[in-house]
This record gives sequence, C-alpha cells and structure tokens, in this order.
Amino acid sequence: MTTSVASRPEVFTRKASGLVRVMSPFSAFVYNILTMGLIFPWTYLWAPGALPGGKMVWGILLAMVIEIPIAFVYVWLSTALPRPGWVEQNPHDIVRTVKEAVAPLLENYDIAAVGFDNQGETFIVWDKDTGEPVTPAIVWQDTRGESVCKALALRLAQDTASNVDPNLLRQKTGLLLDSYFSAPKLKWVFENNPEIRKKAHEGKLKFGTTETWVIWSLTKGKLHVTDSSTASRTLLFDMNKFEWDDELLALFDVPRSMLPEVKPSAGYIGDVDFGGKGKPLPLHALLVDQQAALFGQACFKAGEMKCSFGTGSFLLIRTYARRI
Repeated sequence: MTTSVASRPEVFTRKASGLVRVMSPFSAFVYNILTMGLIFPWTYLWAPGALPGGKMVWGILLAMVIEIPIAFVYVWLSTALPRPGWVEQNPHDIVRTVKEAVAPLLENYDIAAVGFDNQGETFIVWDKDTGEPVTPAIVWQDTRGESVCKALALRLAQDTASNVDPNLLRQKTGLLLDSYFSAPKLKWVFENNPEIRKKAHEGKLKFGTTETWVIWSLTKGKLHVTDSSTASRTLLFDMNKFEWDDELLALFDVPRSMLPEVKPSAGYIGDVDFGGKGKPLPLHALLVDQQAALFGQACFKAGEMKCSFGTGSFLLIRTYARRI
C-alpha cells in the first residue's frame, strides 16, 4: 500500500518584527547553530516526520541570525507499507522532495549556509559507482529486523564460548538491541538478499542514513558523511571512542567500507548543490533530530532536559561529561 500526496511546495513567510526566540523542536537546530556563531540566513532541513495516514514531510526553515523565522517550506513525501511491519520510502523521492522544498528559498533569499537535521535510524544502501539504491529507504518504524534481534539476543545470552559480552551493546552504544535502530534491519537485508551482502563485502555498496544519502546525491558522490549523533543511532558506533566499532560491525556482519565518514556536528563539511538556479552552498552542520531538539530548547547545562512530542515522546537530559 502506498500513500501519496501532491508534492507542491507550500511556503509560509513572516516579517521579522522583533527578537523572538525560536524554541519549537522543528526549529531546534537553528538555535543550536546560532550559538556557534555561524553566518546566517540559515536553511534548516529536517528529515521526514511521520504524520497520520502514512504521510511524511520534508520541512525547510529559513531563519535570521536574531532567531526569527522568516520562511518555512514543506513538501509531502509518500510512504509505502508493502507488508505488515514494513515501512519504506523511495530514495529518489527523498532527494527530489528536498530539492523541491529548497527551490522557493533559493529563488527568494540569499542563503549563506545550510545544515541537516534528520530522523536518525532510516537508511538506504546504494551502489557506490552508479549511485543507484539497491534497497528502499527502510524507515525507523520498520520492524523487519525483529527476527535478527531475537536471534542475536539468544546468541549473546548463551554463546559463552565466543567471549561476547551480553552487555556489549549497552556498554558501547548506550542503546538496547531493537529493530528500531539501523543495524538489525541492515543485517536482515544481508540475510535475505545474499547478492547485496556479497557486493557490500566486496566494497561495492555504500550505507547511509537519510542525510548521508541526500548529501551524497547533492555532491555527486563527493561526500559520504554523517555525524556522531546520527551514527550513534545505528548500533554500530562506540560512543566511548566516537568511532565505528569493529566488534559491533562483526556482530551485525557489516563491512566498514560501506560506512560514512563521521564528521563533527558543527563546522564546515563541504559544499552541496541543490540544482536549479542556486549556487553550491556550504554545509556547516549535521545533527540527529532529538539531540537537535535538546539544544533547541536551550538545554546547555547539566541536568536540563526536554521532552518533545510527535510520532513518539522523547525525553533527553543533558549530562555533560557524566556518563549515566
């Protein structure tokens, strides 16, 4: 089943008339970047958010340095539910709708820099030479990885001969073994598509969450990047060392060669080209959605927290250097 909606960009604008702090989760990343002193106006992108009826939306917010939103654009993105528990999107539609959402802003404003916020766990696998996807975008809501999680949980609990610590995932990632995250679904793809697994281990395929895929597409394969906050949502990233972890990669049968380079969340990364009449724009920020919202709610001190509500409810607390 596919739910689709017309993708005509909808634009809302508002005159800047005073110093107003933008604190909604959707504009959260703007405040985060403003505190880092980057040049604005700023185009803020977030990945599709789930809406009733299986519809999703790309949103673009244009904000000025004094934290006042002056334009907002959204474009609908269709979602497919081919089987119970499966949730997919067309990777090409993701790139197309991003470009459609950005186009009105490029035509009407002088954009100085861009940043990507994304939903974190949704991923795509594609051919590194042709750029063609070999999987759909498998959405975070998709539960096809549940069988993988059950099998791994049993292995971690019973296979004492392998010297695999049953608390390995929690210690390294801070996460639980769940199909919500990317790695179990990626392992499911490998187990059910041997040719994809073979090509991945031969170094012929690339993996990426939505922002990684879009940035790859906008740079014609020059940038294959993510940031640590998004990498931390895959179950493949050691948050103690801030790097992809070989032990976790082996557990989920994922070759390191297909993974993106992990960049800092703030700082110049490269130029992205949205096409049309616009010029390439410098990409200065990457951050996953809930951490972006934490900063957007100005939770800069230890002990401060936010709770945002959308498809789910997410409570995050700022611990600073303290590990809980």
